[in-house]
Amino acid sequence: MKAVATILVSLALAVGLLAQTTSTTTTTTKAKTTHKKAAARSSAVTQSDLAAIRQMMQQQQQQLQDLKTELQQKDAVIQQTQQQLSNLQNATLDAQNKAAAAQEASSQSSATITSLKSDVNDIKLNTTNAATSTQEDQKRMSALEGVVSRFRFGGDVRVRGESFSQSYTGCVTGSCEDRWRARIRARFGVEGKLNEDFNSGLYFATGTLNAGSPTYTEPISTNDTLTGFFEKKAIGVDRAWITYNPAAHKWLNLTGGKFAYTWQRTNWMFDPDLNPEGFSEKFSFDTNHTGMLKNVTLQGLQLLFNEVGGGRDSHAVGGQFLTKIKPLSVWTITPSYTLLEWSREDAIANAAFPVGVCSAAGKPYCLNQAVTTAVGTPIKTPVVASPVTLANGVTNATIILGTQASGKLTRGYLSRFTYSDLIIDNVIATPWWNKRLPIHVLGQYEKNLRAATNRDSMYVLNGELGQGKDKHDFLAGYAFNRTDQDAVISSFAESDERSPTNVIQHKFYLAWLPTKNVTLQWTLWHGRLQDASLNCIGVVAPAPCNNPATGVQGIQQNALVTFPTSFTAPTPNVGVFDPRTMKDPFLNRMQFDVVYKF
Repeated sequence: MKAVATILVSLALAVGLLAQTTSTTTTTTKAKTTHKKAAARSSAVTQSDLAAIRQMMQQQQQQLQDLKTELQQKDAVIQQTQQQLSNLQNATLDAQNKAAAAQEASSQSSATITSLKSDVNDIKLNTTNAATSTQEDQKRMSALEGVVSRFRFGGDVRVRGESFSQSYTGCVTGSCEDRWRARIRARFGVEGKLNEDFNSGLYFATGTLNAGSPTYTEPISTNDTLTGFFEKKAIGVDRAWITYNPAAHKWLNLTGGKFAYTWQRTNWMFDPDLNPEGFSEKFSFDTNHTGMLKNVTLQGLQLLFNEVGGGRDSHAVGGQFLTKIKPLSVWTITPSYTLLEWSREDAIANAAFPVGVCSAAGKPYCLNQAVTTAVGTPIKTPVVASPVTLANGVTNATIILGTQASGKLTRGYLSRFTYSDLIIDNVIATPWWNKRLPIHVLGQYEKNLRAATNRDSMYVLNGELGQGKDKHDFLAGYAFNRTDQDAVISSFAESDERSPTNVIQHKFYLAWLPTKNVTLQWTLWHGRLQDASLNCIGVVAPAPCNNPATGVQGIQQNALVTFPTSFTAPTPNVGVFDPRTMKDPFLNRMQFDVVYKF
């Protein structure tokens, strides 16, 4: 604006000067006639000034033109500014409207926030209550986990294919036929710590059926044969026990109930499927810092096997002394000596081999059938043989107790039984196959100190290579045993042998673990009776097979081939087996097992 004012002022001055010049020119013209010399000089100055003025005016005009252009630009800027101002006013109005709306929304939001705060407080309260409840639930879950973690479930399922073959020259067709059968065994249970000092367990296992009803009369086996027209399989309590093993005294172990073996023994003395009942007290002391001697264990045993109401109970009482010796870093020896005395064991013989009913009058060592009563008098109850309650049978020498006149005849053992048992178990570690092929050698000598005859001893030798713990483990073994007739009580001895006692037995076996929990095993039992003449009930033969004067009898073997119990004038090696002139043919019993453990 200052530049415009300056230009206007300059223009005014120029116009004034022009006017003055014009006036001067007019005056000069009027005086032309009188002042000619002065006019000539004045005319020259005026032309020069006019030229300068014209030039100035041209410059001023150019400046005016420039000023117009600038003013037009200014007008455009002013118009643009006015438009922006108008837009700004509109935006301001819109902003005011929005502010009003925002204020209204804010009021609504304030109410919503107040409601939300109330809801948040409720949520906090509910969360607190839920957290408290969750903590209580967690406490209960922790308590439950603590209880569950103290227990361990386990068991196994075994499927077995089994064959038998036994024959001799001249065997009658049908008497020496091969036999095939399939069997199953299932065991399941739980064990765990009740607290730091007590642990307990309960296990169930399959059993046998008789006439469609469970009998549970075979304590030495949990096998069940696949037969009986798809009948249901029996299951019963296999073990139930409590053990006291205080944390402050780990050397003390007290067990009561029906439990797995707590002492060192072999299968030939006690069948592996048998679980004894009673009490066991173990005092075990480690001595790892006293040279070769690593452990000393003393153990007491009270085995209860027949409780009689109003009568005398039967039991076995004894103990074991065991040590662990390590003469070399790779060689461990575990010798043990066990002394076990059986009391009133005739109850076992009478349960496993009860006296039968006479087939005809006048026969000895049997229960006479009641004589038919006269007409009009009450009929006497017929005599019925007692049921067999121990399926392993009796292969010990037995006698008949009582008299025919009393009508109370029972079975008893010829011998009494006190086991004197020495076992030496050796384990030698080897570097073979990443130390997975240890050598295991066991020797056993057992003698019945109260046997009535010299058939009183058992000899066992068992050798193994390998182990059965982890995936792909391999085990190969061989065992030999010679068990005399009265060395051990046959009802509780190994049930898979040719005979529990009076036997010479070989055993070959291989095992492989395709996975940690699955075992594939092949076993061959190859055995025969030591003295087949002891299997001669009813056979007229020299004592001790059948001696009416003493009542001493041989016993019926647990044979897998049907031997006749009586025969007349047999011809040796033709048609029938003559125990007086022939050796018992070897029985081959082959087993294929698949065992899954969980």
